Amino acid sequence: MLRPVTRISTLRVARSGRLPPEVRRRQIIDATLRVADRRGFSALTVDAVAQEAGITRPVVYDLFGELDGLVRATLEDALERTLSAVQELLPSQPPDEEPERVVRDVLLRFITAVGAEPQRWRLILLPPPGAPAGVRAGVVRNRKEVLARAVPLVQWGARELGVGGIDPVVVARL
Repeated sequence: MLRPVTRISTLRVARSGRLPPEVRRRQIIDATLRVADRRGFSALTVDAVAQEAGITRPVVYDLFGELDGLVRATLEDALERTLSAVQELLPSQPPDEEPERVVRDVLLRFITAVGAEPQRWRLILLPPPGAPAGVRAGVVRNRKEVLARAVPLVQWGARELGVGGIDPVVVARL
């Protein structure tokens, strides 16, 4: 006896489709930051990043090679973007404004920048547990560059406000 034919529905897997390499690269780096921020570097795997980004592992391997390449690219990107933000935040020379206004504006812009991308700033300022030596070395380099920009601004502000006896390096670190 013939049985009635039933139609079998096919499952469709949600796919993000083809994206230009630079867009896909940003997506994967952002996913890497989220995984490292939430779980630490010890839990960072290509599989975890691919899952976070909603893609397959071969996509990650095609763009970054092994996990080391992905971590290196993520760190370089975070350092570059953070230093760029710091350069925008801190004037390169003493401004022609009141010191109180400059400090207020710099702090507000800094807080806004950190609030917009907390995972990136945490990676740069407070590397997560298990961070590789390269990440820690990058943090040290980044802090030195930020201090190189901030110390002259602190010295200018202290002079303008008539504040003496401060350590500009300590204040800049704050």
